[in-house]
Amino acid sequence: MKQYPHIQVVSRDGFTGFRQAISDANSSILQVYDRWHFIQNAKKHLDTFLLSAVPSTITWCKTPPTPIELKLTKAEKVKLARQKQKWDLIQEIQEAYRLGKSICSLAKEYKLN
Repeated sequence: MKQYPHIQVVSRDGFTGFRQAISDANSSILQVYDRWHFIQNAKKHLDTFLLSAVPSTITWCKTPPTPIELKLTKAEKVKLARQKQKWDLIQEIQEAYRLGKSICSLAKEYKLN
């Protein structure tokens, strides 16, 4: 490195011996990780983190936990009430059809097009 004073940037792996040799040759040389070693090192750190953060075995609950009750906005409450009202009407019409009423009479009775 001392033979090439025009070098400004060196791409290297994580070996500390190379880092020290480059610094000894010229302390103004910018040292950067090469892409492959950077990704390898990042993966190693991610694996280490995941080993400590995620349990090695995951047990499934046989009974689902109680659902979290979300507070609905007024518009959402109105929408849900309307959907329930429609569903109840559908069930009522289907039951009347099963009991023998014709589709035409049901359409007239419930004012459906």
